[in-house]
Amino acid sequence: FGGQANITTAGYTYSEYAVKGFSELVTVAVISLILYLLFSTITQRNNPSRSKWLTFLNLLLFSQVLVILVSGFQRLALYESAYGYSRLRTYSTIFIPWLAALIITVMVLEILRRQGNFALALFITGIGFVTTLTLFNVDSFIANQNISRGAISSKEGYALDYNYLSELSDDVV
Repeated sequence: FGGQANITTAGYTYSEYAVKGFSELVTVAVISLILYLLFSTITQRNNPSRSKWLTFLNLLLFSQVLVILVSGFQRLALYESAYGYSRLRTYSTIFIPWLAALIITVMVLEILRRQGNFALALFITGIGFVTTLTLFNVDSFIANQNISRGAISSKEGYALDYNYLSELSDDVV
């Protein structure tokens, strides 16, 4: 959560800082989901005390993953504010809320004792992510954001990357 301070102190570039944060969040989310599935499968829930502890620990784990998601999202926003938008940055920005939705859904399923619906939750959030990318005109968004940013911050030395804009699809027009 240090943002700019972490970039200057640790000597990262904006790109390294954002990529590292995004990689960390995806890795942690995948590992936590695998651990959740593994322990939910092998743990017998016939003991109410054990079941409550497992639920508590699962919720604690996923709460910490959500904190990492917020941190990764902030790193990405810092990168975008410094260098503008690209397809990969935009896809990542759209992906993080869908991953958070999956984690929150898993938490709700854990509370409701419906762990068996994980596959359905994963399928629905996956479809939601793909549908968002399909309905959301990514190239137009990138062009609008970068042109607006270029108009506002040209005094600050930001140069609009016309070559990148020309490589976007015809949807930009």
